[in-house]
Amino acid sequence: MNVCKCTAFVHGLRVYRKTTHVFCGWSANWLNWDSDILVQYMGVIKIDSAEKYEYPSPAKLEGDEGTYYAIPASIILATNIDVKRISIFSHFSIRRGLDRTVLFSINGIVKWMGRKSNRNANGINNKILQVIEFLRTNRYLQLSDEIESGQYSEAILSLSKISEECEKHRFAIVYLDELQKIMAYRNTNPKDVYFSNDVVLLVFAYLRMKIYRRSNKLSLGDKDINTRKLDSPDAYDCYYIEIADDLGISARSVAKAVQVLKDIGLIYYEPLPRSQLNGKWRTDHTIFCNAYKREGSYLLASGRDYYESEIKNKRKKLKCIRGKYEGGSSHD
Repeated sequence: MNVCKCTAFVHGLRVYRKTTHVFCGWSANWLNWDSDILVQYMGVIKIDSAEKYEYPSPAKLEGDEGTYYAIPASIILATNIDVKRISIFSHFSIRRGLDRTVLFSINGIVKWMGRKSNRNANGINNKILQVIEFLRTNRYLQLSDEIESGQYSEAILSLSKISEECEKHRFAIVYLDELQKIMAYRNTNPKDVYFSNDVVLLVFAYLRMKIYRRSNKLSLGDKDINTRKLDSPDAYDCYYIEIADDLGISARSVAKAVQVLKDIGLIYYEPLPRSQLNGKWRTDHTIFCNAYKREGSYLLASGRDYYESEIKNKRKKLKCIRGKYEGGSSHD
């Protein structure tokens, strides 16, 4: 399904061609904001004087802050593939050119990830090759020939496949400045086996996919702004072990990643009172919220007033649903 039309635009030094696909690595200012489907699935907005909005005066985002790409759930949740899967998919998403082509080398990807090449059987080079093979097998990438060590290869990113997946299933929207913050983060303890930038990005993509995104545009059924916020808070609650199971990593790695995401200003979270899950008392039931609210290339809200209000409304909603915190996440 074609959800909008777009015109050519400049991103960095690249000029992208006309296309009907909308999901990967594009600055929001080239879209025609006349698609209800786009509003529903990607949270983009069209400021129309005839419409009413929760945030009527959004701030325009420029450059990396207004440039985003989509990551399908089928990649985020591919637990049989290395945790580097989101990092490598992101590399292809942001490096593609006018004709969707990416010229790459394994060593170049390793360098972009801030690592050193390791050609051992379990080294980073082979793990990157395995992820690329996964992307090729699942039709996200088309390779012109076999990848040779130390040589440049050519790949085509399949925008049609990404659009198809995003129309059918959940997906994460990640902005370029967010990706840069995560990849640039350096742990003060190099021996910490529970930390890696790849895991932080993986957990961030998962939370971005799961956290509810309330459309800025008001609908006819909305009673008032406060009731709307209470009914549909921009938040998500779950246990760390649930995230760990969904991503194929340890709960301790999830906890480490979540703390990093809070430290660099991307995610805010608050723990809930301990509760029972499958007959066992758990203390890691947590509410997550984005540190700010963006739609397309607009910033709608940010700071403590935004995320603490959304967390508060999520707490109220959970209390209304269960009376008291009786265990289990709501997955709203």
